[in-house]
Formats: sequence, C-alpha cells, structure tokens
Amino acid sequence: MAEKKKKTPPTEVKEPRAGKLSVWLDKPYRFELAFAAFLALGLAYYFRAFLFQPGSMLGGTDMITQGLQTRKIAVDAVRSGQGLPLWNPLSYCGIPYLGFLPGPLFFPTTLLYYLMPIHRAIGYSFIIMIFVGGMFTYLWIRELGLSKPAAGLSGLAYCFTGWVASTLQGGHDGRMFVILLTPLVFFLLERALKKRKMIYFLLMGAAVALQILSPQVLMMYFSSLALTAYFIFRLFYLYRDKTPLSAIFRLGIGYTLGFVLAISLPAIQFVPLLADQKLSHRQSGLGLGHEGYEYATQFSMHPVETLGLVVPGFSGEPEAYWSAADFKSHSEYMGLLPLFFAAIALACRRNRHTWFFAALGFVALIYNFGGFTPFFKLPYYLLPRVKDFRGPNMMFFVAAFSIITLAGYGLDYLIAGKGDKGDDDKNSPARGFKVLAWCAGFVLVLFFILGAGKSALPSFFSSLLPERIGQVRQPILVQYYPSIIRSALVSVLVAAIILGLAWAWLKGKLPLALFTAFLAVIAFTDLMRMDRIWLNVVDFSQYYSRDQMVEQLQKDTQPYRVFFWPWPGSSDYWDNSLLYFDIPTINASMPLRLKWYEELMGTHLFNNLVRSPRLWDMLNTRYVYIIYRNSAINLGSVQLKPGEFQPLYERSFPFFKKVMELKYSAGSDLPKKVLYENANAWPRFRLFTKFEINTDDKKFVERFNDPSFDYLSTMILSEDPEFDKSRLDGAQPQGIVNIDRYSNDALELSVECDRPVLLYAAESYHPSWKADVDGAPARIYRANLAMRAVFLDQGKHKVTMKYVSRPFIWGRRLSILALVVLAVSVGLTLYRKGW
Repeated sequence: MAEKKKKTPPTEVKEPRAGKLSVWLDKPYRFELAFAAFLALGLAYYFRAFLFQPGSMLGGTDMITQGLQTRKIAVDAVRSGQGLPLWNPLSYCGIPYLGFLPGPLFFPTTLLYYLMPIHRAIGYSFIIMIFVGGMFTYLWIRELGLSKPAAGLSGLAYCFTGWVASTLQGGHDGRMFVILLTPLVFFLLERALKKRKMIYFLLMGAAVALQILSPQVLMMYFSSLALTAYFIFRLFYLYRDKTPLSAIFRLGIGYTLGFVLAISLPAIQFVPLLADQKLSHRQSGLGLGHEGYEYATQFSMHPVETLGLVVPGFSGEPEAYWSAADFKSHSEYMGLLPLFFAAIALACRRNRHTWFFAALGFVALIYNFGGFTPFFKLPYYLLPRVKDFRGPNMMFFVAAFSIITLAGYGLDYLIAGKGDKGDDDKNSPARGFKVLAWCAGFVLVLFFILGAGKSALPSFFSSLLPERIGQVRQPILVQYYPSIIRSALVSVLVAAIILGLAWAWLKGKLPLALFTAFLAVIAFTDLMRMDRIWLNVVDFSQYYSRDQMVEQLQKDTQPYRVFFWPWPGSSDYWDNSLLYFDIPTINASMPLRLKWYEELMGTHLFNNLVRSPRLWDMLNTRYVYIIYRNSAINLGSVQLKPGEFQPLYERSFPFFKKVMELKYSAGSDLPKKVLYENANAWPRFRLFTKFEINTDDKKFVERFNDPSFDYLSTMILSEDPEFDKSRLDGAQPQGIVNIDRYSNDALELSVECDRPVLLYAAESYHPSWKADVDGAPARIYRANLAMRAVFLDQGKHKVTMKYVSRPFIWGRRLSILALVVLAVSVGLTLYRKGW
C-alpha cells in the first residue's frame, strides 16, 4: 500500500513573536486609550456632516414623523415646571404618554435633551452609545481572557455592525441602545460568575434595566433570552467541573436577584406599560389584525438574504429591495473580518465557549428567518410573549453578537499564538492562515458564480421567494443585479487585503500594533460600504418650519383638532409633524393606540373615518390638512394624473371649506398644502339629555351612521349608567361650558346647564382618568365608543378631570426603592473595596 502523503501548510510562514504589543501599548490603559481614540476618530469621520453643521439633525424616518416631537412633549412639560406628563392630549384625541413608549425618557443620554436643542441631543445620544458600545464589547472580550488586539477589533466591528448603523435610517435609538448594551450585560454576568459577588449580579440587573428603558421591549427580550441561555450554559459546566451545589445555588439566587432589580429599576416606565398594554390595539382577541401566526412572523428575513453577510446590499436594501418582505430598512452586514475570524475559531479553537456561541448564533439566525422556516413554530408556541411580538428579524443582533464573540476567539488564536488550553500551539499560525485562505477563496468563488450566472441567477433567486412576490420583484432584481456583482468584487478585494495582512504579520513583516491598526482600518472601511447608506443628515428647519399653514392653525384659540392627511392615495396617515407645534390631531404616529379608538377609526388606515362624516364632527375635527403631491396617484383600479385628485376629493367632501392653499413652488416638485375647515365640527365639550346603551363595540359605527339615528342629540354609552335614567328628559339642553384649565394630565371646566345633562368630552376615554364634580367624585363613562361623558345635575358646576395612574405611582415607588438598594450596594462595595 502506498504510503500516505504528508499534508503540508499552504505556505511557509514564520512563527509570530508571542503576539506581544509594543512596550508603549503594553503599559496599563495605553491600548484602551488608543482604542478609544480610534473609535472617536471613526465616529467623528462617520458623523462629520452632523457634527460640523449646527442646524442639522439625523434624519431617521420615524424620528422625524414621530420620535422627536413626541419627546418634546416631555421636555416642554418638565421645563415649564409641570413635571413628566403621563398623558398626551395632542394625538388620537389623547393617549397615554409614559405607558405607550414615547421614547427613552429615563435613559442617561436623555439628560442631553434638557441641555441643548432636542434635535441635536438625539444625534449626540446615538454617537455616545456607539462609542460606549464599542468599549463594552472590548470589556466583554477581555473578560473571556482574550488578547487586547482581539478585543479592540471585536469592539470596533460590533459597534459599527450593520444592525447598529441601520437603526439610524428609522431613528430607532431604542434598538441601537439594546444592541450596544448587550456586551455590557454579558460582561457583568461573566464577571459575577468568576468573582461570585452579588454586586456584579446587581450591576448586571442595572444594565438590563437600561435595556428596558431604551425602551425597545422586543430586542430587550431577545437579549435576555440569550443571557439566560448563557447563564444556564455556565452553570452546567460549573456543575461538571465539580463546583459545590451550594455555590451553584448562590449563583442562581444572584442571577434571580439581578433580574428582580432589572425589573424594579425601570418600574416607573415598565409598570404603566404593562397596565396600558391591556388597553392597546395590539391586545389579542380584538380582531384588529394584530395577532396570530401571520402577525408574529411579519418582518421575517428570507434565508436567501443571508448572502448579504458576504455581499453587502445583496437584497437591494433600502432603495432597490427585491426580496420577500414588504420593505427593508436595515442591514445585517457586519463586515468580512468578524466572519473570517469566527471561522478560525470554529475550525481551530473549538472549546465549550465557541461551541455555545456557535449554537446561539445558529439558533438566533434560524429564529430570524421567522415564518420562512417551520422552526419558528417552536418559539411561537413554547416561549412566553412571542405571540404578542412581531419582527423575528430583530433577533439577528444576537447572531451578530455571537459571531463577534467567536471572532474574538479567532483573532486571539491568530494573534496570541495560543491553543485552547493556553499552551503554545506551533501549528496555530499555519492553521489560522489556512482558514483565512479558505474564507477568501469562498468569497472569490461566490463572485465568479454571481458573475457567471447574471442571466440565470435573478430568476433563480426570485423563484425562492413566495410566488406572488417573486414575480413582482424579479424586474427590480434584474435591474439591480450589476450592483450585486460589483459589491461581490469589492468583497473579494477586502478578503484579499485581510489575507495579505495576515500573511505579512505571520511572516514577521508587520509588528502586532501595526497589524492590528491595519485590520481596524480595513474593518471600518469595509463596514462603511453599507453604514454610509443609513446615515442621513438633514436640515432641521426643513421639517419643522413654522409655515403659513401652521401660523393659521395657531391663530385659532378655541379647542379644535386636525386630521393631517399627508398624501391621499398612499394610506399613510401616520405623519405627526404637527405635534411639534402643539397642534392636536386625531391621527398620529405612535407605537400603541387605545383599542376602542382603533375600533372607532377602523384600524390605523382610518377606514371608518373616510366613510363617515359624522365621525369628523364628533371628534372636534375642525380642520383637515392635506398634502397634494404633484404626481400620479393609484387608487386601486383608478389612475389619477397629477392634479386630478384635489377636485375629486373636494367633490367627495363638499362640506369642507377651503381656508388656505400653499401652491407648488415654481419649478419645484414640492407638494401643495391645503387647509380645509369643517364647519359642522362639534365643540370639544357638548351637552346631551338623551342616550342609548350599546355594549358591543363592533356595532357602534353601524349604529352611529344609521340615518335613523339622531347623532346630534343622542349619545351612545358603552355601559349601564349609575344615575337615574329618568332624570334626563330628552329636551334640548341650554348651557355654557368654559375651559378654565387644560394641561397634559388635567382639565377644569365651569359648566352651567338648565336641566340634568350628560357632559360629553371629545377626549379619549381611559380608566385612569378620574372626575370630580363640585369636589365630589364622579364617574366617567365611555361614550360614543371611545370618548368620555359625565353626568351633571341642573345648575352651575365645577368639573375636574385628572389622569391618576396607579401603575405609575407604584412603579415610581418601586424604582426609587430599587435605586436606593443599588446605590447602597455600590457604596458598601466601594467602602469595603470589595470589587
């Protein structure tokens, strides 16, 4: 039998000199300072347009239409001495404020909102969190016992990874904050397990509390699932390593107490959310389209998009998106460097940690595919609260975190020249380099396949999508396909540079510091291929200028509401930019809405409102603000040319009187703004002496629109009244209602009526609103499905309504108690030097 040929390394390399840094960088904190400086320079370059233009803001879509002006409500209230508002009276005829997630109101960076213009503060919050996220990742990788260069490169790759940068597109700072706090949470847990001190479990809980306060609940949930899996994994191996059961039990107690603190610290915001969630439009069983498997699998990532990890922008996001979702405004691209070095970890440094993070990353990736694989049915039916969420693709950041952690092991393997047990591994440079060569070869082969298949592959990729979507999107893919090939070619170049740098380092031609610096520059440059797409710096005044339309609305001193129709024919009614000028609207852009208001309107598309002029009147909708775009409009089977929609709209709503029109600018495609007045709109408060009872919310709109129903004189209550029904005689009431005070959380009215009446308020009903009539408690009834009503006797009355949130009161107390416990624990640890 012929003797088996000996395998030889792919190329001759010299052993690196123990992977040591220069003497200057080896001194305490020198490398950390250098890494922080590099991060700061990278951020300054990336955000240069924002940093050096004082009037600019980061133009996230949801931040412009919702986030900034919603947070401004809190800033204005606090600055005026009213304190933090619990109710937002300006959107949807009023909705809960704190309990409906208005933003990171209690997050540390929110202090900037009170120190500088809010549009600048929000931008600086993004920058600060990217910086500290990189430092947190550095701490986490170092806590695993890996080298400083490995930790620095991992931190750089993670804080600029695609899911972090693409949160800028929508202005989703909550998502970014959770992603960037995840390494800190893992670091503190690992430190707690090693030191076995309660203070680290409590600090871990404080970090999870910050994730809750972000307040991106879904991604916090994903992060905590991953953290719990890691904790169980670590306990299992502690048990395998003969750790006493008493010590393991104490660790379990510490982890539990850490999460008790994690829930208690943000209770001031979390408890009101839990209470109000039961009243929101997303509550299961309402039949409003926010439940079920189809809802839970919305925004799943199609498996074909996984190629975007190697070829950035593969699926054409955001402008030429051709894959399976309705749209895509984020990126999974995390650079080739972490992928390559994660491969080294899996090939060359297999230990319990690398196996765990490989498994965690794989599970997160499969979860991220959502409804495109049958696997998602397992978490859907087995894990708590998954049925209430949507957006499985948000789980991808857990996969990214896992890959970054594996990359730390791979980088350390190549740089430090160490084996799994810490002993010198003479084969590690050659083995690591071989894996890098295989990775680079894969990218090269992928490029050739994509290039050679430019006539067939678009059809193939489209065939993988759901049939209806694939047919519609294939022309987009065909047109975009050359960009995919170009992106693949750049990936080949990046892979070649990484391979070349590794060869130079292993040959001894580059010192470790320079090798690390070059890899950092390549990693940053590679990530900028996609990151630059998501950064949009805009002129603040472009979106929040007080034009003639706003001035006209602000002249009206009587209570009124506006229906802001940003683009008829687009079904997008969520623009809430008028909120910035404190102009109340019956529509808005908010993450949660009250369930009976959603029922009244006919979901967020306002189907009932469009069909029923009576609802305009009932809601105190005195104005309709429309933006007519100078373009064609598709109304199903009807195609309208530019300029044809306005006459059609005015014929459909002849009771609207045109008040003002801002015409198209000459030679510009800017939209035309038109303000209409609804002369039939009810006043904000109205008196009734007749009512009927309808306990079935689904039947309200049908009854209210019934031609035989006298909606002008008869109110519909959703529950049996406590007052004597016979006292309301049905005669036309005579009376006066004056508004003495109207603030976020309270209103005071002076009412005079000639007979017993029901005082109707075009203000959204919520059980936390409490009423007093002449100092005595009075019941607030849910009237006309979603509004309020109070019974009054004949005569003069002082009516007060206040928003009294018991969940907020108890949540605030619990948060203060938890903060005291944390402060005392940290203080005692500092005093005793017990770190």
